[in-house]
Amino acid sequence: MIIGAGRSMCLDLVPQLLMTKELWTTHGIIINLYDQPGCFFKLRRIFRDAGTIENLSMQINEYAPSHMKIIFCSMSIPCFYANVMHELVTKLSNTNIVVASAHYGLELIYTVVNSLGLTQQNFGCPPVWGFLGINHFVDIHHMIQMYNMYHPNKRALNLNKNIVLPFGVQHSELRWFFYMAHDKNPYKDHFKRKALVRYQVGRSEDFPKCRAICDLLKLWYSKKESIGDEIISLGVASNGNIRVVRTL
Repeated sequence: MIIGAGRSMCLDLVPQLLMTKELWTTHGIIINLYDQPGCFFKLRRIFRDAGTIENLSMQINEYAPSHMKIIFCSMSIPCFYANVMHELVTKLSNTNIVVASAHYGLELIYTVVNSLGLTQQNFGCPPVWGFLGINHFVDIHHMIQMYNMYHPNKRALNLNKNIVLPFGVQHSELRWFFYMAHDKNPYKDHFKRKALVRYQVGRSEDFPKCRAICDLLKLWYSKKESIGDEIISLGVASNGNIRVVRTL
């Protein structure tokens, strides 16, 4: 079940779901897009939203199979809704109720990488910290970059144009990106770009959110041997000091 997938988002999400082969090659998967108009994007209706989640949780406890997975994708306060559901749903494992947050990082990758004259090909999504919808932070400094390194051998010290043997070994390594992004502030250009897209298209850009959901579904339903080198930020478990429920 994908909660918060409203009408505008479905234009991007449904085609991507149809193209996600990990879903249609696995039998028995049913995807429900659940939203009520006006419920999941206005903070002033937070109590009404909590009531909606409570009613949905009761239905899940009564009717849902124990293997059902729930993704919160609303742009409002998804961590709050997930927290409410964690408390009320007893039928599902806690790991089956998650909040998609990678889209916040995906939105910033283009701005950061483009400002440095690089391509997005060898970059992982930056981690997103915080309680989404209340306060969150995209940590571009700890974005992962795959970098190709070349290590010359002793033969390279005595170069000879007639030698056709390799002069070294090339291998890939993972690096933190803070060495290039420590003095970058991408938010100004990022917000300009978002405002321009909203003006041109007439609605917010939902593609990064849809990609975050589909990437998560691929990892959930892919066969273990087909999963590549995926880098996922799991976040930090709360210790209860900042009024976030302990262990969340």
